[in-house]
Amino acid sequence: MFDSNRFTAEIKTSENYEYLILNMFYDFNNEIMKRKIDLVYKDKIFATFTDENRSHSPFRIRKQEIDKIISANVGKEIFINYTDRINENGMTVGILKFSDE
Repeated sequence: MFDSNRFTAEIKTSENYEYLILNMFYDFNNEIMKRKIDLVYKDKIFATFTDENRSHSPFRIRKQEIDKIISANVGKEIFINYTDRINENGMTVGILKFSDE
């Protein structure tokens, strides 16, 4: 697999938003399934978010949940790993960077 669809999102600690929204879906499937997002830094998972929804539905993470981890991770490149029943081993779909600016 190659990284042509991987993105980097920078979030400022002062930014005002309700959800971090990840659009991750398959063009061949729209079933309801359990999905998981792991936030990983240096091979250590420090946050896991799960939901059960249609694969075409956005994966939403509340700002309050992001705020719990943001202060200890400013300036780090945090990998966003996505897992579901089709990708049981998971895949990195993007990178988060938190900044104080």
